[in-house]
Amino acid sequence: MVASEFSPKKVSESSQESSRRSAREIIPLLLELILPHSVVDVGCGTGIWLSVFKEFGIEDCLGIDGDYIDTENLQISLTEFLSFDLQKPLQINRKFDLVISLEFAQNFPIDCAKLFIDSLTNLGDVILFSAAIPSQGGTYSLNEQWPDYWVQHFQKNGYVVIDYLRKKIWNHENVEPCYAQNLLLFVNYNCIEKYPSLHREFKNNSISQLAIVHPQIYLKSFSIAEKKLQSINLSSFISLIPKKLVEQAPSVVPTIREIRQQLAEFLLTIPTESIESIYLSSVGKAHQMLLDSGIKGEQLIEAEQQFVDSLVANIARGFDEPRAIQYLLVAMLYRQAYHLPLTYDFTRVPLWFLKEYLNFILYYPGYFQEIKEVEQYYHHIQKLVNYVNVSLFNNQNSKFWQNVASFVVKSINVTPLYFSTENLRVIFTKGAELAELVLTAKDYKIDYTFPERPANLKKIRLGVLKNHFLPHPETYNTLPVFEYLDRDKFEIILYVIEVHDHPLEQYCQSRADRLTKLPNDTHSQVQIIRADNLDILFIATTFLGSLVLHRLARIQTTYFVSPATTGTRNIDYYISGNLTEPLEAQAHYREQLVTINGTGFCFDFTKEVDAPTIQLNRQILGIPDESVVFISGASFFKIIPELRVTWAKIMAAVPKAVLVLYPFSPIWDTQYSKQFLYSNITTFFAKYGIEKNRLILLDIQGRSNVKECLKLGDIYLDSYPYSGATTTVEALEVGLPSVVMEGNALRSRTAAALLRELQMPDLIANSEEAYVQLAIALAQDSNLRQQKSAEIKQKMQQPPRFMDSRSYSKQMESLFQELCRQKFNSGK
Repeated sequence: MVASEFSPKKVSESSQESSRRSAREIIPLLLELILPHSVVDVGCGTGIWLSVFKEFGIEDCLGIDGDYIDTENLQISLTEFLSFDLQKPLQINRKFDLVISLEFAQNFPIDCAKLFIDSLTNLGDVILFSAAIPSQGGTYSLNEQWPDYWVQHFQKNGYVVIDYLRKKIWNHENVEPCYAQNLLLFVNYNCIEKYPSLHREFKNNSISQLAIVHPQIYLKSFSIAEKKLQSINLSSFISLIPKKLVEQAPSVVPTIREIRQQLAEFLLTIPTESIESIYLSSVGKAHQMLLDSGIKGEQLIEAEQQFVDSLVANIARGFDEPRAIQYLLVAMLYRQAYHLPLTYDFTRVPLWFLKEYLNFILYYPGYFQEIKEVEQYYHHIQKLVNYVNVSLFNNQNSKFWQNVASFVVKSINVTPLYFSTENLRVIFTKGAELAELVLTAKDYKIDYTFPERPANLKKIRLGVLKNHFLPHPETYNTLPVFEYLDRDKFEIILYVIEVHDHPLEQYCQSRADRLTKLPNDTHSQVQIIRADNLDILFIATTFLGSLVLHRLARIQTTYFVSPATTGTRNIDYYISGNLTEPLEAQAHYREQLVTINGTGFCFDFTKEVDAPTIQLNRQILGIPDESVVFISGASFFKIIPELRVTWAKIMAAVPKAVLVLYPFSPIWDTQYSKQFLYSNITTFFAKYGIEKNRLILLDIQGRSNVKECLKLGDIYLDSYPYSGATTTVEALEVGLPSVVMEGNALRSRTAAALLRELQMPDLIANSEEAYVQLAIALAQDSNLRQQKSAEIKQKMQQPPRFMDSRSYSKQMESLFQELCRQKFNSGK
């Protein structure tokens, strides 16, 4: 809460009287040093201090405060009060003999501190000032600081500090402890000789110990903390709130917000030296439950945003800030790590907090809410990986850094990086190097020298590495790699982690010499594959972790199942297509890029046996017959905020359009925040005047059901910057005109490559504006849609190379032979 929300009506009469008593004791001491004829009080409240100055004969008084002050309660005349927003620069064309501002500066966000001090120093040369210190407490405190902080701000304006009053009032029973603790004088150094008494005190001044805590305030802070802790009712809270409660029961959001605020205030109130013991109690459990509740997925309300802004400013000071851990604990309740200006200095994180801190900085909530959030995540992970990589490299024998790096490698989620437009080569290479350092420290033998290949071997021994061969896009586009290889020229070994005896798995096994189930531990997996003395290992999955860091075959390759470079030193080649890769594509890969003609990937759905189990039509979904239906099967995760805005622009330009999404594919995940996606998209839609009922979310499983769903559509909208492959192929299979955008890397070019293969480049956009205009043009011209649909259906019947498994196998056969020829200098 900021100062402008403060209401003096909430201040009790006893509090006002204690301020009056304090003023009556302090002002006479002040008059021994300076005899002012005019006084201005900035943050005057109802003007109590000014009314006491009047008692001492000083009539020229001005009080300044916000428009929240009830002028009926003023202790000064209305003509002596100026209403002003003090978060803005204050300019008054006069100077005052004395400026006072008492227990007020802490109520502003930290980024207003300089502006506020500038306003004070513009008003006069002598300033009586006090502001709350850390943990002093206060409902509206946003920037509690030790006195040295304010001294530095005043010094920048040429003011010196005089600590004269505190020693005289420290134990005075009529003086409030906050004044006894915080009251300081600041004087313009260029004018100090005009005030002999002030000049004398300045010469005798000692400022070596400005940061002091009054005993009564110290005891009060514990009392406040205990009351706040009791009010939160932690035991009840912990026992009642399950994970993701906010998603399951949106009606509890206001209650969870209130509990979060209470816990935040409590954490900022407790003394720093007590934070460890308190966090390791039920407070830490409550903190974790709030993190798990899903409340961070809710948009911050205005007061929360202002509160978080003040936290961010304190966090930016890093671990030099005395209450850094408290600020972090509170910020964790409101924002993700990639929203905060974190200091990557793990050695300064207390060990009792280190695991929770690492979990926090590595956490990805499963979706992005705000524009440019993807890039924030990218830069956050980039800095993190660089920092841990360098730290472990420079401290390879350190158990601390080995443990930290191991935790990071195990927990980091790189999938969201695919939604970025950045070149991922450097960050993925650094990540792979970090993983190698971790394995090396654990005595893994990453490198391996194979015996010389016998010259009389007639067959190339090819291994294909996957998790499983169940029905899955990875299986359908891995099968063509080996399905029709010449068995007189190739010996094929399939390696899997899981065996299911599924008909598709059985068919895949029939197209190879054998299928080997690997054990679960990496050491054994490495030994088994190396023992097979492979010529080539084709890595057909991204989910095998540390195994693919090893040298397992003489030649190791991968392809578009990894949407970007693996960054791995021991993967030699990345296989792609000349229609998919841009110019200068090698800059995106650590591997050597090799391309074949076409898209570089192929699907074989001919072994698919499932039939549709759903019946859908427009009437069932309540879609009017005259509506244009945009449809997309882009994954939940690919629908980033920028894409939501683009789709909103399209929908706004086509008033009768409906958008149908089926984004909940089990390929990506098994649990989705469905309510979040609906709420977030409709929020974007509302900004463009689009009604909620024009968005339909469906949960469709299975390719046959997906194609039934696609028949509802008029136009397919591909995702960007991470485009579709399987989902776009499915749209093309039913003849849907597809709007795609082409980017600068493979992951943003797969759908465009499909259309280029069909020789339909007019459906490819190269910018958001072109994407929107293309979608609108198709929506407004039914003849154009029909023409494009007929053209797609005709070309998909041929079939195109990306659906021709036999042709693709022959391309891969030639490529494998060429790679072996280069490696072994033979004709095989």
